[in-house]
Amino acid sequence: MNDPSAEWAPLPDDGRGVSAVMNVVRLAGFGAVLAAFTVPALGLLALGRDPARVRAGWLRTGARVELSVLGIELEVEGAERLDQAGPLILMANHGSLLDVFLFGALLRRPARALLRLEFARIPLLGAVLTRSGHVLFDRESPRAAARAFETAAAALTQGDAVLVFPEGRRFPHGTLGPFKQGAFRLAVRSGAPVLPITVLNGAALLPPGTRALRPGVVRIVVGEPIETSGWTMPTLEAHVRQVRAAIAAPLARYRDEILRT
Repeated sequence: MNDPSAEWAPLPDDGRGVSAVMNVVRLAGFGAVLAAFTVPALGLLALGRDPARVRAGWLRTGARVELSVLGIELEVEGAERLDQAGPLILMANHGSLLDVFLFGALLRRPARALLRLEFARIPLLGAVLTRSGHVLFDRESPRAAARAFETAAAALTQGDAVLVFPEGRRFPHGTLGPFKQGAFRLAVRSGAPVLPITVLNGAALLPPGTRALRPGVVRIVVGEPIETSGWTMPTLEAHVRQVRAAIAAPLARYRDEILRT
């Protein structure tokens, strides 16, 4: 079956220049807020505080303050779907390093994220993400990936939500990369519903490979949950296409808006 989203070219950004001075100011503010929230969080974790409470409380507040300092607002459609009880696999497209803060600010229920190892290289942030229960792993290592998905399966068994970026890495503004099957195998194994989520313009504000940050509004669309209790390995490709179509649909509408202007 032809997949138009596989051929999407990157969208142009909004054309705004980035003031070098203001960019330095925003990044300095970002670093100050990061230290102000991660250092106490690491202290709480060292004292034995429940990692789920640290994620949903202290770190969520920190993420919201970070977005405010960076001049980023969230507009969310379907946010109530994020609060449903029980195990849940959140699958979202991935365009920016901002995504970890966007979802950190957005999620109110216990959730863990499967993240690329590159996040571990960010001072303080990598340590607090790892010690608070998120899973940072080398996607090029099959053994590390297997351990990460074992951890995710255990979290789902406990009734947590798990955030996965099925593209596996960041892709440019307005595009959707190939989906890897690991998250879908997790759905087959756990039977947890999949919640498709589309981040529309995070990569326009902080493009991959740059530190030039634009303030602005990030739009997020949370789709209807997709039941997976009947999923099997022989039908996995069909389920990948189903979830991909659900994530791609809001992105296709967004692309039309941008290309018409």
